[in-house]
Amino acid sequence: MLELGSSEIEFHEKILIYCCDHRIGLFGLAGKRFLTAVENMNLIKADNIIHADDAEILAWKIVKRLKFNDVVLVKGSRVMKMEKVVNAIKAMNIHVPSQ
Repeated sequence: MLELGSSEIEFHEKILIYCCDHRIGLFGLAGKRFLTAVENMNLIKADNIIHADDAEILAWKIVKRLKFNDVVLVKGSRVMKMEKVVNAIKAMNIHVPSQ
């Protein structure tokens, strides 16, 4: 979404609206554009939103909140390096309880 030009904040806000409307339990947002969208929508204090300037810090914040059986979708621009979030989640090494 970094290439959307003057519409980029509007589209970041639309993604936030979608997430809120579909009751996503926790969403992690990276970058200044999402921070602007969160502020514009008065969501800065929302419990289910984690924001960080970059993917490395975001990964750390997300890993602290994840639990066994959580479902995670990671979506982001290659420029935002979201693979850092994926790798941090994989490294959690959550074990499935024995039955």
